[in-house]
Amino acid sequence: MENQNIHIPYTDLSVQVYERLKEMILTGALHAGEKIGQEQMSKMLGVSRMPLHKAFQMLEDEYLVESIPRRGIFVRKPDLSEIIEAFECREGLEGIAARRVAENIRPKELEELKNLFKPFINNPGIEMLAYRKADQVLHDTIISLSGNKILQKMNTIGSVLIRTYPRGIVLPVRESLHDHLQILGALENRDAIKAEELVRNHSRKARNILEQELLRNTINQKNEI
Repeated sequence: MENQNIHIPYTDLSVQVYERLKEMILTGALHAGEKIGQEQMSKMLGVSRMPLHKAFQMLEDEYLVESIPRRGIFVRKPDLSEIIEAFECREGLEGIAARRVAENIRPKELEELKNLFKPFINNPGIEMLAYRKADQVLHDTIISLSGNKILQKMNTIGSVLIRTYPRGIVLPVRESLHDHLQILGALENRDAIKAEELVRNHSRKARNILEQELLRNTINQKNEI
């Protein structure tokens, strides 16, 4: 982890610290399996132990960190089978959300989503960190714009979308971009059925890739015995 001084402005410090640490985990600034030194992190973020402790609790609830007795706080290593299950749940939740968004999205909201991907169209050198962030914003926004509070609560309690993010962009980036532009097209056309189909298929393709990887890993482990 790069050592740099970061000042967190005061609003609700625990939430601010949580959001900063979450960003560092999801972008890879903090690596899977890495121990998070509480004293070092407290100094880096310019906060006391109390908001840091509360932030760790929030991150642990979202399966992003884990507390190991007598060892400390570590960035959680996501289990591949767990990510696959999260994609399966995401397929259902986000599909429903996309259908509702297609029916109700406002022109300004649609334009903001389209602007996320304009920098990557006809761009031969896509910057993966920026694309990954745009990807997450799109999928998070589909859930938030759905207007279905029970669906949103299910996503929050189960950390469904968050638990699909640690592997980054699973599909080849050009295929991912193509899918996203198609989804945006369906939203623009207010084609609810198509939007749901495209979103479900997008998650399903990623899940299939991970399932193949899990199968290969299982075969390799058996061969090593």
